[in-house]
Amino acid sequence: MRKIFIQVIAGLLLVSLSFCILPFPASAAPLFPPRRRVNPAGYSAPPLSPKTTASLEEFAHAYELKTTLEGAIYKTTLPMFVYEGLVESQRSDLAVFNADGQLVPFTLRAATPTSHLFEKESEYRSSFYELPPEAQAVSTVGNLDVYIKTDSSGQVVSVRNDGKSENEKRDRNYLWDLSSIIGNNKINAGEIARREMRLYLPNVRISARLSILESSNLRDWNSLLTDMPLLQLVNEKERLASDRVELPRAPKRYVMLQIRGVDQSFELKDIGYIVTVQERSSFIREENTEIGGTIIYDNDNRNTNVEYDTFGAFPISKLNFTLREPGFYKIAYFSRRDTRSIWQPRGGMELSMIINQDGSVIQNEPVSINVREDRYWRVSFEGQFHGAPPIMKITWQPSELYFLAQGKSPYVLAFGSHQQRLSLQNDAFLQDRYASAMEAKLGGLVSADSAPDNKPAPYSGETPEWQRYIVWGLLVLGGLLLSAIAWKLMKPQGQ
Repeated sequence: MRKIFIQVIAGLLLVSLSFCILPFPASAAPLFPPRRRVNPAGYSAPPLSPKTTASLEEFAHAYELKTTLEGAIYKTTLPMFVYEGLVESQRSDLAVFNADGQLVPFTLRAATPTSHLFEKESEYRSSFYELPPEAQAVSTVGNLDVYIKTDSSGQVVSVRNDGKSENEKRDRNYLWDLSSIIGNNKINAGEIARREMRLYLPNVRISARLSILESSNLRDWNSLLTDMPLLQLVNEKERLASDRVELPRAPKRYVMLQIRGVDQSFELKDIGYIVTVQERSSFIREENTEIGGTIIYDNDNRNTNVEYDTFGAFPISKLNFTLREPGFYKIAYFSRRDTRSIWQPRGGMELSMIINQDGSVIQNEPVSINVREDRYWRVSFEGQFHGAPPIMKITWQPSELYFLAQGKSPYVLAFGSHQQRLSLQNDAFLQDRYASAMEAKLGGLVSADSAPDNKPAPYSGETPEWQRYIVWGLLVLGGLLLSAIAWKLMKPQGQ
């Protein structure tokens, strides 16, 4: 009896050795991973508490973050290859470590709109009238009478000279009525950078002087600019002119131009009032990617479904499917994070492609969606679809990574973790200091030998073959031993 008892204990120990005699790496998954519970809607039930710590060896990819300036907070824009290396999401599949392998505070923010200041130039025209050379801001000079007729609003209607000039000076005087321009509200909109006057001169050589007077009532005149050079050099091919004059301030309603030093053949063609306004535009950087699809046949051998793999967890904000051949179809599109999840409906749209007689092509426009980071997408056609699968076009906005310079540099950006439900981000350090963040750049790939403590590579997702063979071999031996013991126990005494 004692012999049989020893044999039973030996068999049980042999079976136990199959599970405990070969210790697995710390980063390896168990041989028989527990099945995750799935609710009726198809979503995996999350753990009770997310994981808030991680180590560098848990991630498949690691790149150096280069910091050139001394600062407390750094930022960098995530490039495309980072999103291609994510397993689940940028919110739960990314971390920043210092040179000692310690996790440092970091967070992701939507890309800050890039602001650009530019100048917009607008030119306006209004009526102007030539005056006799002797009429310099007065109505009567000697025996010369100048009549200026205005309407009820004060706008100049006509200018008439009833006398003759006895002075043959080489001067020209012009009255410029700005009433139509001053009443334009568009001129005063925005931040005015400068105001200029452009003189449209005849195509001749000019060397003269220009003075500008202003008045609000045609009686009282003030100097706006005095004795400015007015030059124009002309040859067969080129023209060099100082025909634009910057004004020190906004002129009043009436402007008098006095041009001295031109001959009697001089004729001013037109006058323009140029206003340059500073405007600020902002835009958010967007990336566009085109993806080919694969036709999935249904049970009736009809190509009604097309599936796409974006090869990454891109934060998609706009989506479009474009036909390669003329046609019109109604579709519904679905997405999922991985191949084990159930397809979830995301919306529908109409696909169209029309080729006009002139060769121009009209296609459906992209649709905006709530930002999704699903890798796999499916298009389901209403009815049978003919032709090559449509091209999937996604628009996504790369996020900005902010991290605290805590610990020794260089810092490392790690991504591509197989751990579930990581919650490593912490934006408490950022507060309102994101504007003072220094720029950091992604450097080269960090190898396993240069990682802190030279720790092993992350778990690849499968149990090594040699471990499987040994474990199953021990299980078979244990089963045979227990069968032999059972046979002896069932054998009658004395046989």
